[in-house]
Amino acid sequence: MQLQSSFPRSLLALLLIANVCQSQFAAIIVDDDGGAGVDFTDIAPAVAAAQPTDVVLVKTGVYSSFTVDAQSAVVTADEGASVLVQGQVWIRNTLASHSVAISGVNVFANQSSVAYLIENCAGPVLVERCSAVGDGIPLFLSNDGIRVTDSDAVTLVECAMSVSFNAGPADGLAIQNSSVHAWNCTAVGAKGFDEIQGGHGVEVVSSFLFAGGCTFTGGEGGDGTVSQPFQICSDGAQGGHGMFVRELGSPSLVKSRDTSYVAGPGGAPGDVTCNSGPLGDPTVILAGTLDLLPGGTRTYSIPSPTREGQPAFITWEGEPGDFVWIWFSGFQSPTFSNAAKGTLLPGAPDVLILIGPVGTSGTLTLPLVTGTTPGTDNFTLFEQGLFWNPTDKLLFANPRLGIILDESVP
Repeated sequence: MQLQSSFPRSLLALLLIANVCQSQFAAIIVDDDGGAGVDFTDIAPAVAAAQPTDVVLVKTGVYSSFTVDAQSAVVTADEGASVLVQGQVWIRNTLASHSVAISGVNVFANQSSVAYLIENCAGPVLVERCSAVGDGIPLFLSNDGIRVTDSDAVTLVECAMSVSFNAGPADGLAIQNSSVHAWNCTAVGAKGFDEIQGGHGVEVVSSFLFAGGCTFTGGEGGDGTVSQPFQICSDGAQGGHGMFVRELGSPSLVKSRDTSYVAGPGGAPGDVTCNSGPLGDPTVILAGTLDLLPGGTRTYSIPSPTREGQPAFITWEGEPGDFVWIWFSGFQSPTFSNAAKGTLLPGAPDVLILIGPVGTSGTLTLPLVTGTTPGTDNFTLFEQGLFWNPTDKLLFANPRLGIILDESVP
């Protein structure tokens, strides 16, 4: 790690071009409307054509499913773009040397599937600023919002996860045999079908989970029914749990900071002679440990992607008097730190810069000075805020993907 002293505040700027950690990319433009300067009209062929040093830049539109298979990839919605995938994003089979980052890509799984399926990934995977809606049709398939299996280093930032249909066991977020680091996310389990328990906000099976500033809510239990021909009713089903932790070979470990676990409501009775279903539980831990960490939410935000020379600002939100740093790198390698009560995403080689104290408003904002290396369209950084105060000591804020585009990129 390269340490730098406090940036000169009189300059009112933060320069994020650092040769020690800069990763350079060409831009592949995707727009479903086509037109001048557009390379592809769908995301899937753009990802297939991308080299490890390319970034897939997606304009506003509706796109079909795509897969990132055994490769590095950066896929991002353009600044201000609304990007919707109707289908599934499948990330699989990456090596430890691969890195995948997807930003601003919303997924509505209308093909009886999980919205984001991440499986068998040894390399780091970042998914940020998205909605992920799983599709529960046909009935009883556990088509979760995001499902992570057999993956070593998955980071989710500002993702809203849910299920579109009464699918019973489907969870907002399902994790099995994996390590997941979730920041400022929400996950809601599916409403149960007839007499079936609601899905869980998050289900953790033999995995590590860090959750910072998240809310996990159980789904509503399925409604009771009335059987024919005798008009016999049944009670509503139990609501899902905010978090359900179980084991499949080894116990789980959950580290949680400023995160809420909300029980799902019970389902309605079949008729007035029967009963509503019971509430779920905020947390059910059959095998594993829940470690509640001190410290409130801290937030780091940047505009991304942004064009060279375009006015842009970095913001730290915390408590008045907090001291803040920026930590950044061209590489991601999520590592949990007990000392900073969270996960550090930027990996070596990395740079840590002291910015200074947060004012009485609790917010510190500085202009971002941007630029790219001649001969490249853009570069990307994995960035994160670090806070310190006398009570909580060190606290990580959420990470973010920062992409700077050359002014020539359409």
